[in-house]
Amino acid sequence: MDLREPRRLFHEPDTAIEPPKRVPDDWTNLPEGGKLILHLGITKRHPFPEFTAHPDHQTAVSVGLVYPFNLDPQKDWLGYVQRLYREARELLGKYQQVDLCIVSPSPIAFALGMAFSRTPKVTVCDYQNSKYVPVFSLSEIEKRLPFD
Repeated sequence: MDLREPRRLFHEPDTAIEPPKRVPDDWTNLPEGGKLILHLGITKRHPFPEFTAHPDHQTAVSVGLVYPFNLDPQKDWLGYVQRLYREARELLGKYQQVDLCIVSPSPIAFALGMAFSRTPKVTVCDYQNSKYVPVFSLSEIEKRLPFD
């Protein structure tokens, strides 16, 4: 992935890359306003997403965007990041707080972190001992911008 120009993360993705699978399939009647637990994955790991692995799964809305396969290391992965971000962005404005649970190759997670970096209501979670644990709130980035 060529990320020398970070704005590429927000460009229209290649049409050859299909949108990710939505879990659940229908998002039309999701309750809005509270907390969203957003699972983003490019993985063959089964089961994914594991909604019950997040401590707030009973009180928050849980959805997933999934590519249920491994990526070819010889191909450009940027389009997958663009697709995941574009699909997730639709939900961000509908919730006060978003926990992001990512299962993907490290470069994908890094690029998604770049894409979401200016979204202070997002908290990144890590999968530890079969549970998701909040590890970093992106609001911390806003407090320490390097160009202020």
